[in-house]
Amino acid sequence: MFLEGTKSIAYELWEQNGFRAPENIICAAGNGSAALGIYYGFQDLLKNKQVEFLPRLFVVQAKNCNPIYREFVGDMSDDSFLPTIAEGIALRSPNKGRDVVNAVKTTAGRVLCAEEEEIASAVKELAGLGFYVEPTSAAAYAGLLKLLQDGVLNETSDVIMMVSGNGLKASTEIAGLLGI
Repeated sequence: MFLEGTKSIAYELWEQNGFRAPENIICAAGNGSAALGIYYGFQDLLKNKQVEFLPRLFVVQAKNCNPIYREFVGDMSDDSFLPTIAEGIALRSPNKGRDVVNAVKTTAGRVLCAEEEEIASAVKELAGLGFYVEPTSAAAYAGLLKLLQDGVLNETSDVIMMVSGNGLKASTEIAGLLGI
């Protein structure tokens, strides 16, 4: 039932995007509920002929804890996971991991990893732009920067990036990152 509720993310994105599907959606994932909600919601919209295609789904995890990424690339090792500043997506055994990988592959997207330094830099850059987000949400921005760097996306790409966590959730950690 929970996933049925997360589908409303897709409906909101669709509505706020002028009742059309964006070409690309980027979100951070721990268990993957938001990513799956987006995927299932856009599947419903496609089935009901409200959109013409499914957006490409890009999922970002912290490199220190990346079981969905490992499954995506076929790395079934059980290496130990390290702490991450993006603690909101640090799940060693996400029960929706396989479903997230299938959703990403179905949409021709990717699962990416962000290094701790990249997440910290993303927090700082977003703060400089006036967005006070927690490190977990900043991981999505770190993923966006990687996709731009790799040429998968460019400045004219149609992209929606999910930033769902306010910096107030992690003020102490952010203050440390910003040197305050």
